[in-house]
Amino acid sequence: MSDAQQVQVQAHWSANPFDVPRPVNQVMVQAGVSVNGGQSDEFVMTLGFLNPPVIAPGTTPEQLMQQLEGQTIPIIPVGQFALTRGRLVELKNLISQVLEESGGSDVA
Repeated sequence: MSDAQQVQVQAHWSANPFDVPRPVNQVMVQAGVSVNGGQSDEFVMTLGFLNPPVIAPGTTPEQLMQQLEGQTIPIIPVGQFALTRGRLVELKNLISQVLEESGGSDVA
């Protein structure tokens, strides 16, 4: 097949009925590693969940501060994705579009 020929195929999202959506409340995006001093076109997006600490009923703010002082609460990774700059921009635009269409007036 020559480079000038193109083939089109249809694709659709297929849902696994047994796959339950997992909650995410933390998002981190990092630039990928640059190669030979050049700029990377890859970004790594990690989605995670931070489980809030258990607070016993009747705990005062002072007790809570003392209980949490010096603790680090782990963020549990839920998924990690490598995206090119173009795909990251596409994702940003898609999220903005969905928020605008859902009546979000706080979209920048």
